[in-house]
Amino acid sequence: MNQIEAAQATTIIGMMLKAFPSSQSTMTDDSAMAYLFAVEDYSLAAVTRACRDFIKGKVPDRNKDFAPSAPALAERCEIAEGALKVEAYEAARIFIEADSELWRKMEIVKGNHSLVSCTRHGKRGWFFLPEEVAKAEQVALPPPVSEAERLASMARLSVILGNFTETTEVNIEPRAGARVCACEGDCQCEPEETE
Repeated sequence: MNQIEAAQATTIIGMMLKAFPSSQSTMTDDSAMAYLFAVEDYSLAAVTRACRDFIKGKVPDRNKDFAPSAPALAERCEIAEGALKVEAYEAARIFIEADSELWRKMEIVKGNHSLVSCTRHGKRGWFFLPEEVAKAEQVALPPPVSEAERLASMARLSVILGNFTETTEVNIEPRAGARVCACEGDCQCEPEETE
């Protein structure tokens, strides 16, 4: 945080502290500066969001009548910083719903048929860069196979596999020097040596 941002953060923290009248008796002019030490490693946007969350009462498991401590504000800034990073990541990308036509094209472009997905707004999918999406949109998917075509292909395949197993004989010749038994089934004879 630079000096200008630090001054803005101090103002925002001061406004937050004034929003809790029950804490006014313990606040001094330097209180906002003390809080600034706790949050100086975070962005101004994260500090602003954290202060707003406390003012609006959106922070769970705390007494909403009193101002937060400096460590509590820092903890909320860390949460806000993470949320801002996720929002920036998602804003720079395009969400593609899983199992859509564009999703199947993306699988082809990525060479991966088990792409990472998450759920956003009740829909499963993932965020992709615009250039990746543009590349995927150029892919032509093969036409869908009808149920009748699929069943016909399965029938042809079963005929081919059925013919293969019925007509194919497997002839295994023993290697030279191996001991081979001429009896079928369980026997007690001495196997003969092959040449």
